[in-house]
Amino acid sequence: MSRKWWRKWFRFIVVIVTTLQALSQSRGLQTRHQRAQWLHEWCSTLLRRLHIHIEFTGTPPATGLVISNHLGYIDILVFSAIAPFIFVSKSEVKDWPLFGQMAIRSGTVFVVRSRKSDVSRVKDEIVEALHDDTAVMLFPEGTSSDGSSVLPFLPSLLEAAVAAKATIHTAHVRYSSSDGDVVQDVHWWGDMEFMPNLFRLLALDDVHADILFSEDTYRISDRKQAAIDLHQRMLQLHGRDK
Repeated sequence: MSRKWWRKWFRFIVVIVTTLQALSQSRGLQTRHQRAQWLHEWCSTLLRRLHIHIEFTGTPPATGLVISNHLGYIDILVFSAIAPFIFVSKSEVKDWPLFGQMAIRSGTVFVVRSRKSDVSRVKDEIVEALHDDTAVMLFPEGTSSDGSSVLPFLPSLLEAAVAAKATIHTAHVRYSSSDGDVVQDVHWWGDMEFMPNLFRLLALDDVHADILFSEDTYRISDRKQAAIDLHQRMLQLHGRDK
């Protein structure tokens, strides 16, 4: 059997063991900051054990709303490994084995995407988190992409930043590997199934995440115009070094 076969199964066991260790130490988490800090520590541990390397430029925000492009579930692991964040995620994540429990216990704000009336509840939860002086991470594209560009931003959840009068920070993530095609093996988008994608990721010899935290900050009063303006800013970050 190939080295890739052994590598992916060994690392899969590492994922299971690390996740179980994290869940066993999740009791007693009460505040949002405690939950975000717990996720931060365990994502750092997991990525170190998986030899997924992170480099970032700029200062990770400690408070406010942070928006980023979105390339798949690995984004949450990478950003969490850098700093404590509360995430906004689709409700389906709650049903994922083990990972769903990690998301629940870390204080993730879940969005029921098929229910438009859920936006108001989610906005209130985000506002509450922002008032707790916790950095909230939002992917305003609403879904992940192949990374060739940045999808248009959905303005609905930006309403929380208006209501909380919160500062908005921007970040951009991208991945590289000497061992595969990141679009197919690292990014998780379109109709890709979760487990096959995870195994392709774990089989790679190396994965590198490159994060840029922009020094620019924003305060918004109109979510629709903000969605357009922030999308343009993200496109500029996306084109860095080109």
